[in-house]
Amino acid sequence: MKIVILLKRCIATSRSLLLTMYLLSSLLSNASSFTVENEDGIAIRYNLLSKTECEVVGVADCKELIIPSRILYLGHELIVTRLADNSCGGGGSYWRNKLQSVCIPNTVVEIGEYAFCQNKALTHVKMPDTIKEIKAGTFYGCHNLKDIELPESVKKINKEAFFDCSIKEIKLPLSLESIGENAFNSIETVYIPSHVNNIKYNSFGYQLKTISVAENNPYFDSRNNCNSIIETKTNRLILRTENTIIPSDVTIIGEKAFENAMLKELSLPASIKTIENRAFANSTLEKINFPEGLETIGKEAFCGCSSLSKLLLPKTTINIEAKAFTECKELPEVIIPENVISVGDEAFSYCDNIVTITINSSKVILGNNIFAHSNCFRIIKINNETPPTAQKNTFLRKNGIIMKNLVVPHGTKETFSNSPIWSQFWNIYEEGENIKYLEGDTIISNGLKYVIEENNIATICGITSHTIDINIPFSLSDGEQEYTTKLEENKGVFVRNENIRTLIAPIILTFNYYAEGCFYNCRNLEYVECQNLKSIAGGWGTSNQHCAFAECPKLKTIIMPVLKSIGDLAFTGCNSIETIDFPCLEKIQGGAFDMCQNIQSIDLPSLHSIEGAAFHGCKELETIKVDKLEELNIPYDYRDYGTFEDCSSITEIELPSVKRIYGCTNHMGTSNHHGCFYGCEKLEKVLLGDKCILIDRYTFEKCNNLATIECLSTTPPQLDPNAFETSTYNYATLLVPQGCKSIYASAPGWELFCNIQEKASSTIQQISETKRNMKYSYNLQGIKVKEGTKGIIIHNNKKILAK
Repeated sequence: MKIVILLKRCIATSRSLLLTMYLLSSLLSNASSFTVENEDGIAIRYNLLSKTECEVVGVADCKELIIPSRILYLGHELIVTRLADNSCGGGGSYWRNKLQSVCIPNTVVEIGEYAFCQNKALTHVKMPDTIKEIKAGTFYGCHNLKDIELPESVKKINKEAFFDCSIKEIKLPLSLESIGENAFNSIETVYIPSHVNNIKYNSFGYQLKTISVAENNPYFDSRNNCNSIIETKTNRLILRTENTIIPSDVTIIGEKAFENAMLKELSLPASIKTIENRAFANSTLEKINFPEGLETIGKEAFCGCSSLSKLLLPKTTINIEAKAFTECKELPEVIIPENVISVGDEAFSYCDNIVTITINSSKVILGNNIFAHSNCFRIIKINNETPPTAQKNTFLRKNGIIMKNLVVPHGTKETFSNSPIWSQFWNIYEEGENIKYLEGDTIISNGLKYVIEENNIATICGITSHTIDINIPFSLSDGEQEYTTKLEENKGVFVRNENIRTLIAPIILTFNYYAEGCFYNCRNLEYVECQNLKSIAGGWGTSNQHCAFAECPKLKTIIMPVLKSIGDLAFTGCNSIETIDFPCLEKIQGGAFDMCQNIQSIDLPSLHSIEGAAFHGCKELETIKVDKLEELNIPYDYRDYGTFEDCSSITEIELPSVKRIYGCTNHMGTSNHHGCFYGCEKLEKVLLGDKCILIDRYTFEKCNNLATIECLSTTPPQLDPNAFETSTYNYATLLVPQGCKSIYASAPGWELFCNIQEKASSTIQQISETKRNMKYSYNLQGIKVKEGTKGIIIHNNKKILAK
């Protein structure tokens, strides 16, 4: 009987094992996943790799993760040997943003690509010594990961393994052999062990400050404490720091070695023969000195060096490869030396400022579109009697336009004219002949770019990056024809330019509201002189970006002697202006000097009308002279601040010619009422002339110190009862012409004053003609100087030599 029972139990166990093996085989063949919680109750998804092994394919969001070495599933034990690609990162089955710490068991022999990608909270990783390779992007984007201990078993770190982490210093395992491209991006200090035999470009990022190599490394060295990595066998510099000194025996600048380097000037040692692909791409180089002996400049070697302003290639140069100098936007001239045998496709494409190309080599083969999208080219000069080899589209520019002017040696014009390629030029000149400007030509003169247009007009369309002083001439000349200069008003060619210091424009300019700001946010602009400028029309909407000189914080001196109108927001945010002195100015529109907080005085003898917010927020403004002003605080749609709102330093104001002071609508659609002199908290005295007929609502709201109001009109102006504060009606003194007290006491609004007194005569004093015409003098920095100051000064809006 016992034998029968035992036999039944064996059969049952066998069936259970067979069922388990069947289920496992089914899972394995169908590659389906399953979930098992770890000891902390965190759900982890797995895939079967074999009947005894599994891999992690997904993890629920958690702060701390301990991956088990073994799991029990369907009564069967499985060993965890792998973390799958994207298993614990943004591409896995779950999206994690909390994970801070992870512990990986020593049964795991492989971590897949991008396994922990974009775990931005991750700060700690415990990695077993069974891992031999860090796959591509394993910890990509783990921005808070600041340090990690790599086990000595690791032999290879693949590309982007720790890219966009915050690791500044790393101890590389002594067993390490290979480091991939962009493996790290924030390393500052690193030591290369002796077994490393493969280092890809930019392995440690652009913040590297200190680097050294084990002395017994047979593949790489950091000779003479050069702070770079040299491939020993080839003398090739493959990796640099911000403090690299190129050794004198290096022969090759490796691929991407100085890409994005913050350099201004560099002299290469005499040993350099080759500059490889993208070696200096997108660096900040302004000048580079090439050695005699240089032979090859690789593809895109200087691509995007937008500050490179001088290029002198040595006579030993043989090859200039494709796009070698593309997007070098400041190069004005290129000379191709006599020994060059090839210039690759688009070698100088998108070089906007190149005017002249000189080709000294007769054996050169010119590639396709070598000057594509380079719009300033005017002249190609050939210094050999035999036409160089070129392609059908070598000289095509933007939109398929062929280069216009070719200069050839004396007596060779016919030879070039008979060449199928070179005959495509519109004009072929022999050396010494005068080259005329043609319509569509782009000219560079004194740092400004001009395009030649019909009717002999030269329109400003750009500026070179290093131009500091702008002096716009009346005209340009090609030796035969004069071209009247004109400012291109709708291109924004000077917007946000941080190099410009001065602007002198004798030509007649009109800055209109299509000008995209013209000089908007030129943060270092200090001095503007426009002798013939009559109008600066304003911006539109609420954007300062469309206003001529808005947000020029250093602008201090403005000389515009014939200016008649200033538009909306034209000078808003120009915090260094101290004095407003435009003798011919008749009209100021809304917000023109809004928030110019250092303006101290205004002298505008011809001003007739002024709109809301024109001087809003000018907190240092003390003196206002506007003897002919008639209309004040005309409201405008998009910024209903008062004309002199928050001018908190004004104590007295005289408005002898003002007829109407208009009120303001509800501020920005709110219940706040902001009138002309709203918030002028130090204002004590106001004088209104005998022409005044309207004082609208809220004009003197929040002027709590106003003590005296004098009105010279024998007929009380129309007064809104909300024009003054209640305290003003109660405590201030109202002075009126003799015999008019009863008239004012019964007039609407005026009857609210508790203290009305008659004044026998006008308080407007007669100012001597000498004093009225007196103007302040300033130095060239815009600072007021004392009478008798010698040297070059600005007086009456003109520069004079005071002796």
